Amino acid sequence: MSRNYTIKSFFRSTQNDLLKKYFEMHQLLNDFDFTEISETKCEPLFRKWLEVEENNRHKHEAIFRQIFDMGCKKGTTAIIDEITWQYGSTPQEKKQIISTLSSLKSHQARAMTVYLYYPECWKAANLFYHADTLSYWKKRKNLGSNFAKIDDKSIREFESMLANYFHEHEGKGNGKNCLVEVFKRNDLDYFFAYPEDHSKEQPEWKNNSLYRQPFNPAFEVVFVYSRKLGTLNINHKCSKKVLA
Repeated sequence: MSRNYTIKSFFRSTQNDLLKKYFEMHQLLNDFDFTEISETKCEPLFRKWLEVEENNRHKHEAIFRQIFDMGCKKGTTAIIDEITWQYGSTPQEKKQIISTLSSLKSHQARAMTVYLYYPECWKAANLFYHADTLSYWKKRKNLGSNFAKIDDKSIREFESMLANYFHEHEGKGNGKNCLVEVFKRNDLDYFFAYPEDHSKEQPEWKNNSLYRQPFNPAFEVVFVYSRKLGTLNINHKCSKKVLA
């Protein structure tokens, strides 16, 4: 069953105690009484939310969308994988956290709980979930069984190589800007790369007026390396020639 995000659907599907904790954390809606509304009655909360300054609303609604998207089976799988890695050296604590999450009533509650109480696990879990939703992967085989080089020097060199490659082959960016983030997931190494893209211009509403704002976006390339299998999966929305 598909889940369509709206701010109301987020409020309606998230437990009131977790919403209250979120707003307390960010010092918002301090005068709103969550005990006065039922778990699914979100209209009073929605009306109160509209009183928050617009730019502040936009910032938090981007977070709400992440939490809502993670409130599913794939999201929970990504969360458990990251908790298993983060707390691998403290098995009792790992077991307790996973048990606590498993006892919750919904995937939405699990996602919100991790965002609130285990922030060190949130970013990687969110990226793993994102990778799990991608399609059209290119697989390279027979790469041997060497450990991935994830030291700072190797990552900086990889960033430079990617920036230069896409600048030379697709004319993207200036050949200098690229960020690579590395995360471990079970026995896999995930590399999320963000080289600079072509400059763009897009319409944007600001202070009730429409402007066209130039900006330099990044595009995404995801690499998943398995030392055990000697394979590298690559995801990038580009021509097949680039991934060949």
